[in-house]
Amino acid sequence: MLEIGKVIKNSKNKTLNIIFMPIILVVLCMVNFFAKNRQGGKGETIICFVVICSMLFLLCIYIWTEIAIDKFTFLFVLLVGGMSLLMQPIFNIPDEATHFARAEMISRGIIRLDHDAKEYETIKAFEDLHKNSKEVYTRSDLKSKEISYEVSKTDNVAASNLFIFYLPQTVGILIAKVFHFKVIWLLWLARFVNLFSYALLIALAVKFASRFWLPLFFVAVLPISIQQAASASPDAMINGLALLLIGYFLHLYCNSKEKITEKELITFVLLGNIVTLAKVTNIFLAGLILLIPKERFSNTKNCILKKSLIITESILVGGSYYYYTTTFAINLQQAAYLVEMNVNSKFQLQYILSNTKEWFRGFGANLIDQVSVYINMLNTFGWFEYGYPALTPITIFMFAKICFQEQKLYICKKNKGLVFLMIMGIYVFTCLAMYISWTSVGANEIMGVQGRYFIPMLALSTLMFFSSSEKIKSTSITYIDERKHGGDITMISIMIGIMLITTAVWYY
Repeated sequence: MLEIGKVIKNSKNKTLNIIFMPIILVVLCMVNFFAKNRQGGKGETIICFVVICSMLFLLCIYIWTEIAIDKFTFLFVLLVGGMSLLMQPIFNIPDEATHFARAEMISRGIIRLDHDAKEYETIKAFEDLHKNSKEVYTRSDLKSKEISYEVSKTDNVAASNLFIFYLPQTVGILIAKVFHFKVIWLLWLARFVNLFSYALLIALAVKFASRFWLPLFFVAVLPISIQQAASASPDAMINGLALLLIGYFLHLYCNSKEKITEKELITFVLLGNIVTLAKVTNIFLAGLILLIPKERFSNTKNCILKKSLIITESILVGGSYYYYTTTFAINLQQAAYLVEMNVNSKFQLQYILSNTKEWFRGFGANLIDQVSVYINMLNTFGWFEYGYPALTPITIFMFAKICFQEQKLYICKKNKGLVFLMIMGIYVFTCLAMYISWTSVGANEIMGVQGRYFIPMLALSTLMFFSSSEKIKSTSITYIDERKHGGDITMISIMIGIMLITTAVWYY
């Protein structure tokens, strides 16, 4: 009887989740329509209907099928990201034009840039896209335009990032060129292949994380995470690789009864190096190796030696890369802005050293005061033009709920202290880097910091909530943990739906 009652209860909960989600999104559509112009246009109405049906489809897949978690993750990211990449106007993601230009140059074999140049060579097709920046495709003049390979010039190129983080976008651009698609497909395919790569990385991350998959999944599908992944931005690779590293760490940490292999250590080191090369402030993620139990090594001496070598190697890679990138201009177009705003890294460092106490107090106060700003920026989309205020409290609530309800993984207080230092390292050094390289000399505020920079830090912070009195050996999961997270997936779907519907109402 108890088993029958449990089955009835589970079936009831599943049905309620399926009914609850579309009702909330329909109400949201109506609120958005009335807030904008008292009536929804045909385009936005159709988009909202497609969004609701897509979210309902994904929820049904989760609840009623025995789909493997990694496959569900891949499908979820690809579907919601696909809607985002088609809905977002041309070059409407922060710095998307500069990143697209870099990928287009790589597609022509231009890997290394001459940073003494005043302009870079591109093709007229980029110019055509750039003229329609922030314009919805249906209202642009690109509907019938062929790709023009006529030589053009631009100073709007991201130069400081390594070319490997533009390979997905480059592949998409090459596909559009090879098959002679219309010019808009240069952008759409660059976005799509980038999104596809992100979906693969996140699927691997949750597979490695095993039973602890939900916090990583949540961070990976935050509306801002999806927006960035479904663009030409290298954020897809930066965030995807960072989450993969954290997922792989959970894999190593949980298998405490087995000795760690050389292959596993090499894999961790390679992932750590790539993550550091993607964004140097993520070097702190390499510190996760310090949390691996000493029992997993052959002896204490071997443990200390290997951990020391990995940390030293990571510091050398990160330091070398930072030195290398300082010789590069961020972007020629942005360089003019930096001159205009009196931004000079050398002079900024001199100011810090000559006004240390005063600067430290001001900088520390900014770090605290700006936390709420950066959290709100996680739910501000496009070029920080629109958002939905209710998303911020929902995001905070869901993050806390997911972290505290998760199956507990034993992490001692000492290791939690290390995790906290890593979190603070990413946060402080990200802000410091932007203060030095993007803020007027002697300014009291920190300029240029965006909430999206802290997505890897947010995933890392979930480890702070893991606590248990006993160690748990993780086992691989084939199916989605008995669908016990139906309510969480419903709320996550609502969050994504809010972002997509708000985008539709804002632009269509």
